[in-house]
Amino acid sequence: MVSGVHVLRATQRAGRAYQVAKCLTNNSTSRLSTRDWDLCHRRLFSSSETLLGRKYTDKHEWIQMDGKIGTVGISHYAQDALGDVVYAQLPDVGQDVTQKEECGALESVKAASELYSPVSGKVVEKNAAVEEKPGLINMSCYEKGWLFKVELSKPGEVDELMDEDQYQQFLKSND
Repeated sequence: MVSGVHVLRATQRAGRAYQVAKCLTNNSTSRLSTRDWDLCHRRLFSSSETLLGRKYTDKHEWIQMDGKIGTVGISHYAQDALGDVVYAQLPDVGQDVTQKEECGALESVKAASELYSPVSGKVVEKNAAVEEKPGLINMSCYEKGWLFKVELSKPGEVDELMDEDQYQQFLKSND
């Protein structure tokens, strides 16, 4: 006999599958508004976002930790607001960066924006592919369009940043 809990879970999974299919069959996520894209992104990746532990700043940079090393990039919201990125000035390997201080710049066809470090530490790698092809930031800001990796000098700073849910609330409150 099937319990009500099993039916509820099956219904929830079916509803999630429908939402994922709806997002995937939408001809192109680039045609979605920023808010719709964020909702679609959350539906598709909300469980993996929790596992990945990506954290955000109020300037729309993100960091994803792997041990003592954090990978830094800008959010979908930030790249969408910038428009087509045509130039990326990233911090050099070996450079010390300080939380909330400028460490680089991004330029697009419609704006220029400073890049701020979400944490303090030493840059251990920068994404040379982004410097050669800055449009990677627009195409894949969370995967191929990451900007640099930093070895944290003050690991507690990560705890001061927003998690995915807090960041989404931040975006809603600033609309």
